[in-house]
Amino acid sequence: MDPSTSAPTPDPGPAQPAPGEGIWLHRAGQTFGPYQHAELRAFIEEGRAGADDLVWRPGDAQWRLLRDIEPGPRTAEAPARFHHVAPWLFVLRSLATVGLYPFWWFWMSWREAARRQPIDPSGSKIMPFWRAFFSVFWFYPLCRQIQTDRSRTVTAMTAVAAIAFFAMTLCKRLPEPWWLVQIFSFVPVLYPVWLVDRLNREQNRGSPARARVRFWHAPLILIGLALWLITLLDGLGIMPESRIVTGREMSHWHRSWLINQGLLEEGEETLYFYSAGWLWLSADGNLVTDRGLVSYYKENGEILSYRAPFEDIHRIEVQDANAWPEDTTLKVWTRDATADDEWFSLILSPEQDLDNDVVNELRRRIGPEKVQLAKPATDPAP
Repeated sequence: MDPSTSAPTPDPGPAQPAPGEGIWLHRAGQTFGPYQHAELRAFIEEGRAGADDLVWRPGDAQWRLLRDIEPGPRTAEAPARFHHVAPWLFVLRSLATVGLYPFWWFWMSWREAARRQPIDPSGSKIMPFWRAFFSVFWFYPLCRQIQTDRSRTVTAMTAVAAIAFFAMTLCKRLPEPWWLVQIFSFVPVLYPVWLVDRLNREQNRGSPARARVRFWHAPLILIGLALWLITLLDGLGIMPESRIVTGREMSHWHRSWLINQGLLEEGEETLYFYSAGWLWLSADGNLVTDRGLVSYYKENGEILSYRAPFEDIHRIEVQDANAWPEDTTLKVWTRDATADDEWFSLILSPEQDLDNDVVNELRRRIGPEKVQLAKPATDPAP
């Protein structure tokens, strides 16, 4: 019997239903049932069972209001305002994209704002891409518009977040490693992201997708986090450059490590450095200092090194790289060498022809007659 089609009668009070399986519904003075739970949910969604109706379930000792045991009908959520994403997911995506995701978030937020109101209160047409591109200037107006939609006034926190975002974005012009601050510029953007989350929660907008990580996101996030880590290590001077660097370009951390390992003396100035290592500067290194040449490498976890002060260098043979990615090799003989095969090598990258700068510096310091190009190998006569 359908509770929505039965004629109501005076309600003398619901009697206890007969024992059995299923759910009983008392509505408009009549008792209906038994129903399965799925049938009861269908009545609720269709409006044929209301919150003030009474329900008796197996095991209950008395009738209970429907509202106390079942949620109301599901309603379709209204479209989200701005770009609604959970703050924790915003952080994860920002890290995975090395700080590029905030641009997408600004673009999507301005696009949604333009869809609702193409002209902002100042009379300017909203162009989402350009407002995202120049987000350092449109950060504050976006926060102000979000607060307006929440019927709230703009707080001092908005100005603090806008100033922090502007300052951190400009850090990309700073020397290493301080430019790394720029990749954390997504942190101030967490404030408008949080405001959008609050706005949509207060107005029951959005959808569960705002906090959903799909399975195909996992490899993309892992790749992005790996790139972020490489960028961080490179910016801190822990990873080797692909070219020769000057002493001024070396990080403080790297110089301290060289001194702690006994590879540099106190007060010794590094002129040029190159590492043929792939991930770590500790794996390999070649230095030209104001006192001489140093070459080191790691073997079985131990740092092995060679040092030749300029006054002890007997001769240097330069073997130019034929083509990139080959390296230029300097064979160094000292005055203590007792045989022609007693030499150590200094490896230099030919990138940007900086190896020629090193060779010219050595000629200036020890004399051009001691620095000679290796004779090209010739095929034996037939």
